[in-house]
Amino acid sequence: MSEIDDEIEADQIEIPQGVINYLQETSPWLRFCGIVNFINAGFLIISGLLLLRGESTYNFYYRSGSLTQTAFIIYIVFAVLVFISGYFMFMFGTKLRNAIASNSIQEIEQACSNNKFLWKYYGILMVITLFLTVIGIILAFSSPFFINNLF
Repeated sequence: MSEIDDEIEADQIEIPQGVINYLQETSPWLRFCGIVNFINAGFLIISGLLLLRGESTYNFYYRSGSLTQTAFIIYIVFAVLVFISGYFMFMFGTKLRNAIASNSIQEIEQACSNNKFLWKYYGILMVITLFLTVIGIILAFSSPFFINNLF
């Protein structure tokens, strides 16, 4: 067996000091960004609730449709999406910090697992956003307003 295999079997890994320094500097930022995402999710929920509160007053005077209810649902969906990304980011930072402190291969594996989920999640969101953008452009160009004002 090689020296690396012996270290892995002992549940320890030798990480160069430069890499450890970069990871130590990254971990607090990941945790900070995760916490900021939690706060943003809370603000989105509060904004959605205020929007619904304003709708009830607006509907009383102007008898508008359910546009603000739809906006409220969109706010809640965005709050959930932001919260999920914040969770994976915060957990990656926390597990990264623990991995550095314990110098354990299992902790590093758990941290990398959260990092994998974070980037997979962002990739899925990018594909969905791209799809919705293309659909929105097609709908906008096919709308009667656009067609009537084209010429």
